[in-house]
Amino acid sequence: MCNKRVFVVDDEPNIADTLGLILQSVGFVVHVFYDGLAALEHSQHEAPDIVLSDIMMPRMDGLALATKLREQLPECRILLISGNAMYTSNPDYDTFEILAKPVPPKTIISKVIAMAAETT
Repeated sequence: MCNKRVFVVDDEPNIADTLGLILQSVGFVVHVFYDGLAALEHSQHEAPDIVLSDIMMPRMDGLALATKLREQLPECRILLISGNAMYTSNPDYDTFEILAKPVPPKTIISKVIAMAAETT
């Protein structure tokens, strides 16, 4: 169906795995990572088209990951999620789209499909 590669990054394995399964069920090629550094390292071998990442994580947070990926892979689309209102309501963090957790699966699917349509 869709050959777009999505990296799902969240330090909570249940959330990461569930988001990965949701996106796989609609045809995306999904790679799940439990921290930002692992995702960044893997992107050197296999570039993502889209990254869906939590913000607050150990080793490398989602904002640092998003910033590095934007520098290295400017065509990659990035969607961040956070349970911390500081990120979802603060205009200082408006460089990237940030959704407030919990995010309904339909919202994740529609956002990622729209991002996939934007990629070449």
